[in-house]
Amino acid sequence: MIYSVGNRLGNKLTGIEKAMINRHNLFKNHSITSKLIFASWSPRLHFNASLFQIEDDDILSLYDVLQDSINIKSIHKDWITHWTKECNYTLKFIENTNDIKIYEKSNYRMYVHFNDSNYQHLDYINHFDVNQRKIRRDLYDSRGLLSCSRTLTTNQKVVCEHYYTPEGTIKFQKFFNPELENSQSQLIIYNTDSQLKYFNNDQELLAFAIEKLYKNGDIFLSDKNINTAPIFNNTSETIPVLAVLHSTHVKNIDMVYESDIKNTYKHVFNNLNRYSGIIVSTKQQQLDISARINNEIPVHTIPVGYIDEHFTNLKRNNHSINNNKIISVARYSPEKQLNHQIELVSKLIKEFPNIQLHLYGFGKEEEKYKQLITEYNLENNVFLRGFRRNLSAEIQDAYMSLITSNMEGFNLGLLETITEGIPPVGYNSKYGPSELILNNENGYLINKNDKDELYNRVRNLLLDKTLRDTFSQECIKHSKAFSSKIVMKLWEDRFSTINSSYE
Repeated sequence: MIYSVGNRLGNKLTGIEKAMINRHNLFKNHSITSKLIFASWSPRLHFNASLFQIEDDDILSLYDVLQDSINIKSIHKDWITHWTKECNYTLKFIENTNDIKIYEKSNYRMYVHFNDSNYQHLDYINHFDVNQRKIRRDLYDSRGLLSCSRTLTTNQKVVCEHYYTPEGTIKFQKFFNPELENSQSQLIIYNTDSQLKYFNNDQELLAFAIEKLYKNGDIFLSDKNINTAPIFNNTSETIPVLAVLHSTHVKNIDMVYESDIKNTYKHVFNNLNRYSGIIVSTKQQQLDISARINNEIPVHTIPVGYIDEHFTNLKRNNHSINNNKIISVARYSPEKQLNHQIELVSKLIKEFPNIQLHLYGFGKEEEKYKQLITEYNLENNVFLRGFRRNLSAEIQDAYMSLITSNMEGFNLGLLETITEGIPPVGYNSKYGPSELILNNENGYLINKNDKDELYNRVRNLLLDKTLRDTFSQECIKHSKAFSSKIVMKLWEDRFSTINSSYE
């Protein structure tokens, strides 16, 4: 079994989760058994998985392992009938919410929140004492199971968490010191079939879950390393782990041999001997890391993205292309430098008044970009389109794409656009763009942060539709270098080497 291990799956995907899902599908399509694991306690995990068409049997959290709730089917309970008919409680429905206040006779006992307006999917129940102070919160997961109960002090600080099996028995408890500012557990007591086990922190508990799950022949891929590497560093070294790097590994990308390692990856680089190898997406990063660690462990290049070799993209005529539409697929975060793109449109608009820039993504810089759009009076030209689960229909008619990152990994959005035949113009930042953009062949690769050259190249491509169509065909041709067959062979070689070394 190949386990890809991340931290949390939300209702929007970052590049890491998207890469994990794509890789999982690649393995399944090539008959390699694979599952997605997320380390955090996530009561919405299985619901969020359904949003991305992930089969329930293909995903679990480490808490599912600990709570004996792997492959448990959803249950449904008519809570409204239960409270009114069986318990004889009085219910007060809170207007314009999915919330209910529940009374036993005249005593206020519970405040209940549902995830839906039909009161079918219970989220949590707050319990109150005789002074109407909240003393306990019961949290339910999206399968309808009571997952965790939190005992609270009168100051609403958590003092204890109880985690349950699907049958409702307590499997383990976390104890907290409510007088401390941080919320780290002080002790964890876990009930095995034969004894109590004690853990000092979550990393030890989750490492126990990995060891509990592991069977001979399994391989783990550590994807969200800031969270997952500390867990694997606590596991037995007999368990094979590959650390997968999804971004640049140093704080100053212009000083790859001298700069400090990013905090994201310190737990890997400080414990290299724990790992069977490191996986990166580009050849240059492989060379840089191998030199940095003096070849202490193997470093291999495997693209994080791939295309289905059965994918066909027929040459589209110009009538299907919106000649004014530029797109960018990137998080709204500082390193993506989307402000460069907004400023670019403010210059282009004088010559191309109908130009459009569609920014697909999400992140903490959204308000900043909204303000910048307003500042440049570009409300009719620049659009923050947000996160899209399926980009294909959105981007097919785009004229070109942009990438202006200060630093970059293998950009899945960029691969998706060249697969669609959309020529890119982008900064030559480490590490990903140069793997996908062939300068003057399928797009333009320009010096990082050269805004003047960015303007000139985009303007040139807008004016030369014949060149744009030539680039488009070259994009489609180059994307075939990332076929699923080629990428899968790279993974198979790695797995074969690891299995041989652990025999």
